[in-house]
Amino acid sequence: MSYDVRVFDTIQAVKRVKGETYRVRWKVGGEPCSKTFKTSTLAKNHQAKLRTAANEGEPFDVETGLPLSMLPKGRPPEEAANQQGPTWYEFASEYVAMKWKGIAGGTRRGVAEGLATATLALVSWEGTHPEPEDVYQALSTWAFNLPARRNGLPDGLAKTIGWVESRSVSLASLGEPDVLRKVLQQLARRLDGESAAASTYARKRATLSNALSYAVEKKYFEFNPLLRVTWTAPKNTEAIDRRRVVNEAKGHALIVAVGRQGATGRHLRAFFGSLFLAGHRPAEATALTEDELALPTDPEEWGWLDLGDSSPQTGGTWTDAGGREVRSLKHRSVKETRPVPVCPPLGKPLRWHLAEFGTAPDGRLFRAENGGLLSESVYTRVWEAARIDALTPHEVKSVLAERPYDLRHARLSIWLNAGISDAQVAEWAGNSVPVLRRVYAKCLTDTTEQSLAKLGRARSKGAEAPGVLDFEEDAALVSLEEASWYELAVSYIDWKWGTVKPTTRRGITEALTKATIAVLPRSGPWPTDVQLGTALASYVFNRDRWSQAPDQHAAVIAWIEDHAPPTAALRDPEQLRIVLAHLGRRLDGQPASAAVAARRRSTLFNVFEFAVRERLLPSNPLLFRSWTDAETGSRMGHGQP
Repeated sequence: MSYDVRVFDTIQAVKRVKGETYRVRWKVGGEPCSKTFKTSTLAKNHQAKLRTAANEGEPFDVETGLPLSMLPKGRPPEEAANQQGPTWYEFASEYVAMKWKGIAGGTRRGVAEGLATATLALVSWEGTHPEPEDVYQALSTWAFNLPARRNGLPDGLAKTIGWVESRSVSLASLGEPDVLRKVLQQLARRLDGESAAASTYARKRATLSNALSYAVEKKYFEFNPLLRVTWTAPKNTEAIDRRRVVNEAKGHALIVAVGRQGATGRHLRAFFGSLFLAGHRPAEATALTEDELALPTDPEEWGWLDLGDSSPQTGGTWTDAGGREVRSLKHRSVKETRPVPVCPPLGKPLRWHLAEFGTAPDGRLFRAENGGLLSESVYTRVWEAARIDALTPHEVKSVLAERPYDLRHARLSIWLNAGISDAQVAEWAGNSVPVLRRVYAKCLTDTTEQSLAKLGRARSKGAEAPGVLDFEEDAALVSLEEASWYELAVSYIDWKWGTVKPTTRRGITEALTKATIAVLPRSGPWPTDVQLGTALASYVFNRDRWSQAPDQHAAVIAWIEDHAPPTAALRDPEQLRIVLAHLGRRLDGQPASAAVAARRRSTLFNVFEFAVRERLLPSNPLLFRSWTDAETGSRMGHGQP
């Protein structure tokens, strides 16, 4: 069979003894073919059939020169079926295998979803069949996921996949316009039958078009059949809704509100600041490292960022590493960087962040509580709380800065309205100029003011673009009370004592005693560990016996008060590692059980949270560091009591 078909326009009239005959000529696979008819009408009809079959992408038999639909009935059906090519399902699986290696995890997921949706329209639903939702799930999570296929077909999906294989139409049938219209209608709907978003339809249609272009490469079609199908697609509006975009003042208020959302909020304040003041994508800010920063020594001067990596939120099943990965910037090659200016209001929180939280071992500034990659669910949760904190109830219900990504939209809009050239903004933002103008066309408010001014209208009072606001650190973040570790521990036990059971009191007392012994300087023979332990556990941290300490223990307690380090000393990771190691040992020096170590670490965690609340520490030192399980007694995370 061949798709290389040429039908000649001219019908030859051949004079014979019994009158004229009419010959139709065409070529299949370069081989000449012809057929003679007694009348010109019959010849024209045959010529039209050949052209229709060729235009619809139907394969032609090289031997007979006829399209598949016109083959003689005596031809064995098995042979005709074999010449018809693969089924749609077989071809789609082949396309995924070809495409997989060269695309990112998010794109892989999009390809799988697009092919799965198209397949719903390319199987026969007659008779008994599984639910469409089950078919879509099996296709999108297994059939069109290369690593999942390599792991074998799960028993729970075998029946559904077998049904799809047996009911899939031939790939050649996509040469028929009616079949393609059915597919396009499916792409424009969700599984529940409602209309899909225009952007979703556009993305899935692009997947179908690329797959059919691959079919042309494989010579299943002479040209992409999708190109000649007339179809009114849902309108896709790329332009950003200007109602989402915040101004400088509102953006400033939101970033400050982020810093009020507990320990995680303080850690993410500079993260959201980079989205708003540098126009980063969230995935780019997630992968930001210290070596990409070039901050001047003078905090009032501008610096630079050379972005080189991105970490989009994609499930491990779609990545080569089996987990979330750090990859090159969007639309950029590996190792290609993008320069972005750092204004002084962004440089200040970045410096504060580095001083307070340091970096992960690989240099990342922002991370999860256990030191891993920052999750979209974590920063989205903080953002939702900040919106409620900073916006009015009406604004909270609106789309104003509804998503963290809207901060990037705001910065790019502000740059454009400030008169910065399209090419310069596009370079800083990592977009092309056409996309930039198309997406942010509705946000160019200054253009309207300037146009009306040319017509004689006075510039409105509120039309002046506000200057870049200065992100000075909040008093709540930098104005801290001074206290020693001893004073913190005593304050915590006073606050906690009356609210917990006796068994819990004993556990808290034990943990505070071991932590206090670990932080005290030991340069002399007195007091001994036994004396320290007795004074602390029996009197200092036992509020029922606090006033009953005998003279010898009172002297030890006085020594502890004089020698206890400041609370801020425990922000030093090395000092904190010493404390954690001490909490993980028994009195005889042997390792404590995992449960005991975790319970003690839990107490220390809660003491630090108390210190943050009392403004003795700016953040919990146990959070946002890459502690190992051995160092902390158990895994850090949101499950921490």
